Amino acid sequence: IAITSDHGEAFGEYGFWEHRSCYRNISHLPLILNGSSIPKKNLTAYTQNIDVMPTLLDLAGLDIPEGLSGKSMLPLLKGRQEEFRDKVLVSSDHGAIQRMFVENDYALVHTLERGAWDHVEEYELFDLSKDPHQVNDISTGEEPRASEMRLKLRDWLAETLGDHPDPLELSHLRGSRMWTDYAPKHLDQEEFNNLLENYPEIKRSYETDFIYEKDD
Repeated sequence: IAITSDHGEAFGEYGFWEHRSCYRNISHLPLILNGSSIPKKNLTAYTQNIDVMPTLLDLAGLDIPEGLSGKSMLPLLKGRQEEFRDKVLVSSDHGAIQRMFVENDYALVHTLERGAWDHVEEYELFDLSKDPHQVNDISTGEEPRASEMRLKLRDWLAETLGDHPDPLELSHLRGSRMWTDYAPKHLDQEEFNNLLENYPEIKRSYETDFIYEKDD
């Protein structure tokens, strides 16, 4: 039996609600595995949702297809934590367009588009061991570490994307889903017009004509 979730939820932490960011309250998910061959232990290694499917196949004694981005967590269950991930990356394109790079309990958040969240800086650094809800940006006080994390994120992108464009950059250029889908449907006409007037970067995402419609 496997119990997990596709994302978490924000309840006002750092000015966010629902799941419109990539912070830890959205990306830190429950994963509970129970079965006769599964040892009872709590794991602390970095894992991702893409690791669930190969783990279940491995536990069932089935072949794991080649070319998967995820990998089996069975070594973790057997106590071999050094064989697993030493860092994770999380991306969000549902509200703020962001990418979070996490390593050694430090999280660097790169925001490509902040939308209406004025307090969010382009780059933020959080110490998850002291600030698990990510409400205190320490990038100014920890400049050497912030610079190191930015370089590591850049290296990861170069290695992972190769010659392919960054999908978050493309989303930023095209206008995020928050503004092209959510806002015109859930704000009344006056609220929507005020949004476009106060945030020119959102207005620029509407370069083509659209029909205003609000959900009942």
